[in-house]
Amino acid sequence: MADVTMPQLGETVTEGTITQWFKNVGDAVAMDEILFEVSTDKVDSEVPSPVAGVVTEILAAEGDVVEVGQVLCRVGDADAAPAAVPEAAPAPEPVPVPEPEAAPSPEPAPAPAATPEPEPAPAPDPVDAPTPATTDGLILSPVVRRLIADNGLDAGQITGTGLGGRITRNDVEQVIQARAAGSTPEPAAPAPAAPTAPAAATTAAPAPVAEAPRPAVGARDQVVPLNNIRKRTA
Repeated sequence: MADVTMPQLGETVTEGTITQWFKNVGDAVAMDEILFEVSTDKVDSEVPSPVAGVVTEILAAEGDVVEVGQVLCRVGDADAAPAAVPEAAPAPEPVPVPEPEAAPSPEPAPAPAATPEPEPAPAPDPVDAPTPATTDGLILSPVVRRLIADNGLDAGQITGTGLGGRITRNDVEQVIQARAAGSTPEPAAPAPAAPTAPAAATTAAPAPVAEAPRPAVGARDQVVPLNNIRKRTA
């Protein structure tokens, strides 16, 4: 018989909460088949059976908070019967006591009609614990299967990090986050600014100053010296 305990799921994890049982007492279980799912403040994980056999005892219910190392169920051989609940010892039969003779009493008044007792409500039919779904040979819990179906993922493309390489909820959420990050378009690079043409320097050169024409001395002109009369007249 093998004891299945609460596993150590992290260095700082000391306890966890049982969220779901996949097996009941008396159910057959194969080696590495999922027994229950446990949730901690760090990660959710599915715990498989270490051996093949029959579940003989379940020591914690769904919703219970259990410590690391605590025995949660026991798995025995396939021919082992589940632990029987001890029957209560039968109560001793009462010894009849002779009744004393009573004096005759007056006739009692008629008793009111007895109210019929209500019939007890029928007990609800037991609900079988869900078994993990399989996809292409992969064993998936209902939580993981629902995440894969809701997000349109392919279970065969997801790498499992759980016990025995099983796909956990954390594995599916990482794939969803990676796909969302890859679909965001990158911002377009800004167009380069057109170069500004430098202003052409237009400095007008000063116009040349034309020289006044000088009277030319012809070859036929004759210079006559002034005499005294012409000097006085002039």
